[in-house]
Amino acid sequence: MAHRSIRVPLVLALILATVGSSNGQMERGKLDRLTGEADLIAVGKVAGVKSAWDRSRIVTTVTLKVGEFLKGNGEATLTITTPGGEVGGVGEWYSHTATFRENEEVVLFVKRDRGGALRVSGGDEGKVKIERDASTGAPLVHGIRPLADFKNDVAAALQSRNPR
Repeated sequence: MAHRSIRVPLVLALILATVGSSNGQMERGKLDRLTGEADLIAVGKVAGVKSAWDRSRIVTTVTLKVGEFLKGNGEATLTITTPGGEVGGVGEWYSHTATFRENEEVVLFVKRDRGGALRVSGGDEGKVKIERDASTGAPLVHGIRPLADFKNDVAAALQSRNPR
């Protein structure tokens, strides 16, 4: 009987460890893909969000005040265009498209389209919201991860794509 009581917790621990590590690998794979697709990776604060009609559809223009570039270089303020938004009570939304709010802090993976306009790379995955720890005020991504660790992972993904 003693062996059985030890085996159950051990098996559960092994299952949980396997699930956790496969999730970590999936995250690394997603980060590698986003990092590779992006022309720019910027950390900043949303300074403005404005939706307007563009012929027969609504588009939203997002102004990002950049605090730091993790990949590429650009202006201190970036203008990113996303499909959808709301104008005069008419809303148009697209699944898997990043949405923005003023004063939101983000890490943004950005790609230039054929016309040179900046777009969020990877759909809604290309926008990583930065939150603040309630007790310390420290910046976190995904609600639990220190921003510094996430930036280190981005740097590692860039290094693995461009080893020196």
